[in-house]
Amino acid sequence: MASNPDIPIVEVSTFAHEDLKLHTKLGEALAPLRDQGVVIIGSGSAVHNLRYLRSHDPSILPDYVVEFDKLLEKYATELKGDERKTKANTLDEHPYYRDCHPTAEHLVPFHTAAGAAGEDTGIKLVEEYVSTLSWSSYGFGLAADTKLPNYAS
Repeated sequence: MASNPDIPIVEVSTFAHEDLKLHTKLGEALAPLRDQGVVIIGSGSAVHNLRYLRSHDPSILPDYVVEFDKLLEKYATELKGDERKTKANTLDEHPYYRDCHPTAEHLVPFHTAAGAAGEDTGIKLVEEYVSTLSWSSYGFGLAADTKLPNYAS
């Protein structure tokens, strides 16, 4: 797919550390840009453990992957504003946190997006698992019936 030169894209890196609250604050700082038509995309993974993926049968979906993924879904789709941010900022206390995220760089984009979302309701756009990976994706501020195109191969 060709890019559209009329749509500017600016990449903002997350912080080098794993402070979930600070990544949420980054989203809060970016939130006013949404009023100017800027789309904020947090590009990460709901669950991302490549080490376990390489050492497990890839056809087996561990229970902890689904449990953590469903908790993230609850926070994204059932909570709003400060409650969502507060709960999301405690994900590092979850008993399976390190099984799901040995390092946090794939999770913190969720915090940045949640910080920018304000009071918008989240909807789940993608749910896909491969063993110890979850590509669940959420949109904030979208119509409830928003669907992504199907790019079947």
